[in-house]
Formats: sequence, C-alpha cells, structure tokens
Amino acid sequence: MIQMLILVNVYAPSVDDPSFFGHLENKLLEVGDYPIIMGGDFNEVMDPILDRTLRGMSEACSLVDIWRLQNPSERDYTFYSPSYGSFSRIDFFLLSQSLAGHEHHFSSLGRQESTFL
Repeated sequence: MIQMLILVNVYAPSVDDPSFFGHLENKLLEVGDYPIIMGGDFNEVMDPILDRTLRGMSEACSLVDIWRLQNPSERDYTFYSPSYGSFSRIDFFLLSQSLAGHEHHFSSLGRQESTFL
C-alpha cells in the first residue's frame, strides 16, 4: 500500500519575519490531510514563551519536534552565535503527530561546521 506524505525542506530567513511561518502554515494546511515530514534550518528556537510563530505553526499543523519528543531534557545545539556568545538549536525535524507514534530513532550530530558553496 502506498501512503502519500508531504516532505518539506525549510531554510527560514535569519531576520525576524513572522509572515514566513504564517505563509508556510497556510501552504501546509492547503495540501490536505497528509502526514508531513518537515526538516531544515528554521533560524528560530522552539521556545514556548519567546517564539509564538514557529510553535503556533507547529500546533496548527499538528507537528511535533521528534528529537525533543525523544529527548525531553537533553541539551544539544546546532548553532553558535558569536555576537551573543550563545548556542541554540534552530534545526529541526517536525513530523505529523500521526507519524510520531511509529518507532523511530533520531540522533543529532550536534553543531557541525557549515560550508556554503
């Protein structure tokens, strides 16, 4: 049996643009009731207090941060900001809740040096 799903690669703007996630949310809701696997560089942390746009989009589309679901208290970072001297996790894989219940194993390689060509 073939199951349709939506696969999304995200590279969000590094500047604060709340309309980006609103637009992405609208597009995801337009495609219908298919499971979603969405990964990439969201350029935002998934913080329930500080970040309403990314969390709001995730909740509206019934998406879960699969790594956080499997590692509720672990700290791991994918980005270092030299100007603020802080580490953040801004790269995620978000899955539809219907997929999150299946057996998966995810691990993080942590922060890697990036090479943009």
